[in-house]
Amino acid sequence: DEEKAPKDKRLFVSAPTRDLQKSLSAEQVFKRLKEGHQRFCEGHSVHNDLHDQLAETAEAHHPLAVIVSCVDARVSPERVFDVGLGEALVVRSAGNIISPESLGSVEYASALAGVKLMVVLGHTRCGVIKAGVAVSEGDQEVCACEHTAALVAPVGELLSELRASGEEREPH
Repeated sequence: DEEKAPKDKRLFVSAPTRDLQKSLSAEQVFKRLKEGHQRFCEGHSVHNDLHDQLAETAEAHHPLAVIVSCVDARVSPERVFDVGLGEALVVRSAGNIISPESLGSVEYASALAGVKLMVVLGHTRCGVIKAGVAVSEGDQEVCACEHTAALVAPVGELLSELRASGEEREPH
């Protein structure tokens, strides 16, 4: 709908360059992500030319941020922050559970890819967290699958520890 779109529909004409990446501070990158989120919330997302950006990033990419997010299909970090190809490295795992591999990806983003900002994107009604709550309350049937149990168990253990210490808070 052209009538609702902002005048400058292509704020990111191309993928970030090394010069742009080096010139921006973490605060400036955060501001860009917040502005992208605002556009997303208002229904005015930028219409990046993904084919151009794919060609521009074929040899190298210079991302501005790393975003750690849940695998939940309702939460796409690239859409939520309205970024195009090459702008963000996204590390996704169910429940935002950080494995050594996920942590290595975040370290790579910072040390080798040059990102300026790390964002941890959570969301409401996360299935893995709900399963962890059920496990912490004694429901062992919720994770009958071997690998799901390995994912959910740490959440349940943490919640049990918080209850025991008296530090548990109601979710909000």
